[in-house]
Amino acid sequence: MTRGLQGAVLLLVLIPLAVAAGLRVTDDSGREVALSDPPERLISLAPHLTELLYSLGLGDRLVGVSAYSDYPSDARSLPRVGGHDRFDQERILALDPDLVVAWKSGTDRALVDRLEALGIPVLVLSFSDLQSIPDALETLGRMTGTSGVAGRQARAFRERLTALTNRYQTPPRIRVFYQVWSSPLITVAGDQYIQDVIRRCGGRNLFSELDGATATVTREAVLDRQPQLIVTAAKEGGEPLAEWRTLGGTPAVQYDQLAVLPPDTLARPSLRVLEGMERVCRRIEAARQAMTTTGE
Repeated sequence: MTRGLQGAVLLLVLIPLAVAAGLRVTDDSGREVALSDPPERLISLAPHLTELLYSLGLGDRLVGVSAYSDYPSDARSLPRVGGHDRFDQERILALDPDLVVAWKSGTDRALVDRLEALGIPVLVLSFSDLQSIPDALETLGRMTGTSGVAGRQARAFRERLTALTNRYQTPPRIRVFYQVWSSPLITVAGDQYIQDVIRRCGGRNLFSELDGATATVTREAVLDRQPQLIVTAAKEGGEPLAEWRTLGGTPAVQYDQLAVLPPDTLARPSLRVLEGMERVCRRIEAARQAMTTTGE
């Protein structure tokens, strides 16, 4: 066999191997997920996963999404399969997906196991910090045959994240209370990407030592820790931080450092989260200036 022919044969052998390797990953639940071909029918089980799939140009492959998948606008017309751990298994099966993309913190593990037992591959992704977002993009890229787009998107995200961190991570750190919900009072704990936002912006999350993504706390505990900035991005009606003004007794209230931010960019770990991060950074910088001016 000539050298040229040997090379051609070797190439024909390696191409399928490379494709197979590109469709095999260990997901964030520690499971190996493998596909023989790029999936043509995708289901997303969280709004931010829907956004990430659209970011990779995969909107035309989505056949079902979770409730509240409203960005981009095209996602609003897609079939719903449930949400908040109340997913319709029969609906998912009827849509005949090649791959279901699930959120580790928001999808019942029992559903993942049932779908896999029925022969439907499920890719589980986790979002414990901001670096998880470009990592998830790259994983999705490998599993859907869009590695080139995913790599470019991930690189751009990391570059902007580094620039924002370098710009705003300035001492002294500001004590920040992030209100996820008011009743019950829920905040961000240590294993959550918003904790990473606060840290990179030069803040200190009041409850960063708590385990998990979120935690229920008391108003007394918040007052005892004397936040210098109180932030929320929850979709609550009225004035979600009005109670803190009534309670008083914190530097955040004394120096009018209470911020209600647009929820969609900050409350979802998608590419748009950096827009929300920049708003948080600016509010932390403003609080620092207020505290410095008054000698707090």
